[in-house]
Amino acid sequence: MNQIKPTDRVVEARRQSLEEFLTRCCARPWLRNSPVMAAFLATQENTYETAKKEFASKSMETMLEEFDRAVYDREVPEFQPGAQRSGSGSVEGGVEQDQQQEEGNSSKENEKPAEEEVNGENQEGAAIRPAETSGTQIDVKPLLTTAKTYLGDHKSALKKLLTQLSTSAESFNKATSALGQCHYKLQDINTIATQGAGHALCVAANEKDIVRVNLADAFYEQKNILSAPAQAFHLELLASVIQREVTDCSAMMESLDKVVELGELRDKLNDKIRQKKGGSSRKGMSSMLKHPVKSVEGTFKTTTSSSAGGSASESVQKLCDQRDLVEAYYWRSGYNAAMIEMKNFMQSKTTVYNEVAKEFVNRTTETHKQLAELWGKVDFGGVAGSPSAAE
Repeated sequence: MNQIKPTDRVVEARRQSLEEFLTRCCARPWLRNSPVMAAFLATQENTYETAKKEFASKSMETMLEEFDRAVYDREVPEFQPGAQRSGSGSVEGGVEQDQQQEEGNSSKENEKPAEEEVNGENQEGAAIRPAETSGTQIDVKPLLTTAKTYLGDHKSALKKLLTQLSTSAESFNKATSALGQCHYKLQDINTIATQGAGHALCVAANEKDIVRVNLADAFYEQKNILSAPAQAFHLELLASVIQREVTDCSAMMESLDKVVELGELRDKLNDKIRQKKGGSSRKGMSSMLKHPVKSVEGTFKTTTSSSAGGSASESVQKLCDQRDLVEAYYWRSGYNAAMIEMKNFMQSKTTVYNEVAKEFVNRTTETHKQLAELWGKVDFGGVAGSPSAAE
């Protein structure tokens, strides 16, 4: 017996995923007729891995240029490098503060001026903080955190709702099947009273049959109404739109995680720059405080090595340039994700849900109207105990 190879399973899983993706895309006219879909369908399968490798080898400058072209029609402001260092703070400012702390620790006489200088810088930072967080230089880090919190809470609530809808749909299907059994049992009761032993007893007593209200036909018609695809309660319809939204929330959270990774990369570059400049990283004290120079010879060697390191300054400059590119990419993509993409995401999902909810209410209302008309047609004439029979 031939066994399925692991590679065949992977290919089949990819094929099914691609088929589901294309089905969902083709169900939306604006995607089905878009140039993006046309380009996707025209792409050969063997070029996927090549495209993936090409993307991985792109420089930060190229990625930033492509991002600018992608959002050219959106109101994404330009990033101002000197105005804000969100999350990690300014590298140069951090080095200056470390040097001031070192000077304060080296001499008690300079302790008070150093404190005044640091306090002055803190006051200046507090004075410019409103300007940094206003206009185009808002801090995107808390916005990204808020967006991820919203998506996480929203996704959790959607999954709980999906579970309840699935349970309700399953119970509803069982109830619909049970309604058919009610029809048959009610019919059996009427048959016994009009044709079976009950009828025989009435004939022996020279009496008419004791007839009950015939609910069998109404139950049967109700079963047909509720099981009709076009007029049922459509719990599956609500469940389907919720399931798609859960999937889209997961995809949106993954996109935000990629933006957050850029911020983490920016912070790592800032730490490297601090270490190259002899300052402190965010996780520890300065290198000078960790390894104090205790002799003139050590001071001379340190000064000589620092002055002779021309290549080191070039390395720092390259790190700064790379940091600036990553920071610009992080800020603009974070602004686009938190201020534009999230708003569009919430609006589009709400619009789709509202349309489905409206259709759900309309169909359910129509179903209840048909049920009311059905039960209103039940005949009480000639039935024992009914007003017409008493008269």
